Amino acid sequence: MLDKKKAFEIAEQRIKALQQRSNYNDFTPVVFQEETDAFWTYVSGSDAMFNDGIVPGAFFVSVDKADGHIWTRQEKENYFTQKSKPELQPA
Repeated sequence: MLDKKKAFEIAEQRIKALQQRSNYNDFTPVVFQEETDAFWTYVSGSDAMFNDGIVPGAFFVSVDKADGHIWTRQEKENYFTQKSKPELQPA
């Protein structure tokens, strides 16, 4: 299992790459946002992105606790869909 320090390093590297490809340069430092049983999520925001109508005006990266991969949007949607349906939860 990955530790939270290594997960932060992975997330920070990915977020910085996203920032470099963007047209904005006013990002806040990368910080921890939330934790689930499967991943940690980190975020870095930009007021300029938000003011330009790019909502939520931030980059979010979720790092898997088991193997350190970056969760895709589809993986997160599947995860939260399964969590919201009691019949899909393990007994």
